[in-house]
Amino acid sequence: MYTNSSNSDNVDSTDEENRKSCKRRSSFGPKKKPRWLRPSIKGDLFYHCTLCNDDNKGGLSAVRKHLASQKHTKNVKSVKNVVPINQMLETVSESGNLVKTAELRLAMFISEHNIAFRTTDHLVQLLKVLNSESQTIKNISCNRTTATKIVTNVIGVTGFEQSSSIKHLALVVRIFDKETFTVTDQFLDLIQISNATALSVFNAVVSFFNKNNIPFKENLIGFAADGANTMFGDLHSVKTLLEVPRLSVW
Repeated sequence: MYTNSSNSDNVDSTDEENRKSCKRRSSFGPKKKPRWLRPSIKGDLFYHCTLCNDDNKGGLSAVRKHLASQKHTKNVKSVKNVVPINQMLETVSESGNLVKTAELRLAMFISEHNIAFRTTDHLVQLLKVLNSESQTIKNISCNRTTATKIVTNVIGVTGFEQSSSIKHLALVVRIFDKETFTVTDQFLDLIQISNATALSVFNAVVSFFNKNNIPFKENLIGFAADGANTMFGDLHSVKTLLEVPRLSVW
C-alpha cells in the first residue's frame, strides 16, 4: 500500500508539472510569445531566457516572476540600445557615401571657380556653423590637403582619362630676318592628332605645310623638339621621316 501510494503521488506530481508546462506554452501564442523565451534543453518543465542566459523551472507564474526580476529588466534595457550589425553597417555606408559626395562636390567647386585651396579650411568650418544640424556636414573634413588630393588624384585623373584620346601638337617656328638680322620664335598652330606615334606626328606636320602651301623641304633648315624617342629616335622618328638633307637638329 505504501509503494502504490508513493507511485500515485509521483504520477500526480508529474501530471501537475506537465499541466504547468502546457499552460505556459498555451499562454504565449505565436504572436504573444516574447523573443527572449525559448524551450530549455533541460526538458519541458524548464524554460530558457536568452537575455539572461538562464534555464529556470516553473510555469507561467515563474515566467512572469522572472520577467519582473531586476536582472531581466536590466538586460532588457541594455538590449534596447543595441543596434543590429546589419543596420549599423547600412547606416555607416550611407553616411560615408554622403560625406564623400559632399567632399567631392566641394573640391569640384573650388577647382571650377579657381579658388585657392587654403580657403577650404575656413569654408568647411563656415558650413558647419551655418548648418550645425546636418550630420553629413559635421563629418566633412575636406581641408586644403584633402581638397588638393581629390582634385589631383581623383578629378584630374578622371578628366585626363576622358580626354586622353584627343592629343595636340604645338608648332613653333623660328624666323630669321635678313634685314634686321634678328631671330624670333612665333607660335604657328595647334594641330590635333589621333595618337603620338612618329608617323602620326610626321603626317600631321606635312599635312599642315601642304595645306598652307609651305615648301618645307626648301625652307626648313632645322628641327627642334624634346628628347622623346618619337621625335629623335635613330631608327624611326619624326627626325628620320623628315629626311631633309641640310636639316639641323637640336
